[in-house]
Amino acid sequence: REYSAQLKFDVLYYKPDLVLLFVSIHDDVTYQLPLPDVFDWRGLRICQWGLQTIAAPASMWHSPGSGGASIDGLPRTESDQILRFAVCRTPIEAHIEERWQRTLSHLSSMVELCLEHELPLALVFVPAAFQLDAGLRRSICLRGGYEDHHVDVQLPQRRLVSFASKNEIPALDLLPELSNSADYVYAVDRPEFSTSGQDLVATTVADWIARSFELEISERRESLLAADDSAPPARSASVPRR
Repeated sequence: REYSAQLKFDVLYYKPDLVLLFVSIHDDVTYQLPLPDVFDWRGLRICQWGLQTIAAPASMWHSPGSGGASIDGLPRTESDQILRFAVCRTPIEAHIEERWQRTLSHLSSMVELCLEHELPLALVFVPAAFQLDAGLRRSICLRGGYEDHHVDVQLPQRRLVSFASKNEIPALDLLPELSNSADYVYAVDRPEFSTSGQDLVATTVADWIARSFELEISERRESLLAADDSAPPARSASVPRR
């Protein structure tokens, strides 16, 4: 929803060579940020940055802490972790399926908007920390009461890849590349990439864009330049002489 608003009110104006949409398994299915006031779309990025960078202490991220009680008696941060982890639960629970449908609906709207304005769109699927960290995953399963057969780690990526394939949208799944990293790619105390994780993601995405879109971007730029050259020159307003 937030990305759809940004695309419509900010991105389309600039006519970029490529719209690159990062879909976070950690946040974008089970959680959504509140939209700012209807007259303040540009404040959306500030709102997102502020909410997503409020970090809990490391002890609250990995073990019980004093993050405030949730409705099930668990500390708030642990409850949020279990909710987000539900995206990997099988069979899919009804309330998570509703969130999936909402997410896919917003993605479909962005696909249609980009097609309408002839903007190339690509998706990048960003894995959650619990998809890469077996220890964190076991801890969440223990607190959430999940058995091994309740967990399908790659379920979110399969659904997103299926969506991309159905809509003929190029997509990059970062899970294989990050899983093979010798370094821990997430920060210890928050669901954000570490420095090495940021470097790996940047390199992987840049290489993929170069391989997949270099020709398309070049042809698009030539087409836009040709259209500009063929357009009649703008008439300057005449100023009456005194």
